[in-house]
Amino acid sequence: MSENEIIDCNKLDIAVDGNRKNYKILFVGSFAKDKVTGGTNYASRTLIESALTNKVEWILLDSTMEINFKRTFLKRLIGATKRIILFVYHLLFSKPHFVMIFTTHGWGFIEKGIMSLFASMLAKPVILRPSSGLAVNDIKSAFFSKFYSIVIKRCSIIICQSTYWKNFYYKFDTANPDKFVIIPNWINLKNYLDIGHKNSFLRHRTTLNILYFGWVNEEKGIFDAIDAIYMIKEYDINFIVAGDGIGLKKAKERVSSFEIEDKVNFVGWVTGNDKKKLLSEVDIYLHPSHFEGFPNSLVEIMAASLPCVATSVGAIQDIINDGIDGFLIPVNQPNVMAERIKFLIENPSLRFKFGLAARNNVQKNNSIENAILTFDSIFEKLIT
Repeated sequence: MSENEIIDCNKLDIAVDGNRKNYKILFVGSFAKDKVTGGTNYASRTLIESALTNKVEWILLDSTMEINFKRTFLKRLIGATKRIILFVYHLLFSKPHFVMIFTTHGWGFIEKGIMSLFASMLAKPVILRPSSGLAVNDIKSAFFSKFYSIVIKRCSIIICQSTYWKNFYYKFDTANPDKFVIIPNWINLKNYLDIGHKNSFLRHRTTLNILYFGWVNEEKGIFDAIDAIYMIKEYDINFIVAGDGIGLKKAKERVSSFEIEDKVNFVGWVTGNDKKKLLSEVDIYLHPSHFEGFPNSLVEIMAASLPCVATSVGAIQDIINDGIDGFLIPVNQPNVMAERIKFLIENPSLRFKFGLAARNNVQKNNSIENAILTFDSIFEKLIT
């Protein structure tokens, strides 16, 4: 699948009835099936495969990145130009009622911001959902700060992943507080809740499995996690690194230099049933990211009744209740991470308590059903 392909709903195995659609929406997001693409892909695909499809005629423009590694500026520019041309084409000829755009940060936000401005100029309402924790770095630049302000003021609705991010984006358009709507990241709970029942029987095992799941790079905190594991190497633990990225080679070298190869297991990306099996065998989850939007992986882990140790960045502080369903720790402090892990290792009853509370938290706040209801109400508001 090319990065600028328009995807037909029928290719995505979506159940569509024969009734007249209420809305025609030009949706810019990540829809690729054959790549590991993270939270934006999951958020995009679950919406177009949900009950919303009974009311929505989707016009889909895929903006999936090829991989999460460095790409040349020229390749980025060519891809962005193609997508913007396709976007304008659909604005003019497909006649959507409004536009919905899921975006990240940096040059991705520039591209999606230009799309938003084109739609606004053609009097098409825009729903913008930014979802990258690195937005906090963007606005340190005067250019990006000004561009964020221009784009957000021209959009009709800004979907915010948490209270933290609502407060962050609100400062760009304080005159219109009603446009900022919180929709926490959503997951299909039925895929994870049964894992929690399995985990309840594993709390008293001798060897404990500790999981890191995600991109292997410095921004995601993998090196802090390895340092923390080294600090507690005297315990009977198995640290599983499930993911890939530009820091993989360096991470393996760090493990080797610490001589803890017997404690660390690099397994690459794990998906589907293999992922569910892995989660059923895990005892503690680490999320040591330096920057974060609203990590889907953390929500999935919590739904599987796993206790988490996570950095207090972005929306994570709105997801985890420190000392109730997990531990929040400062960024780039592996010694604190190690202390929290040790505490969970030595207190199996607390692991169980945290896991159960985490599951209840996600059931209450992160179901796809709740997200669908909110999106539907937004669509109704824009079309009337």
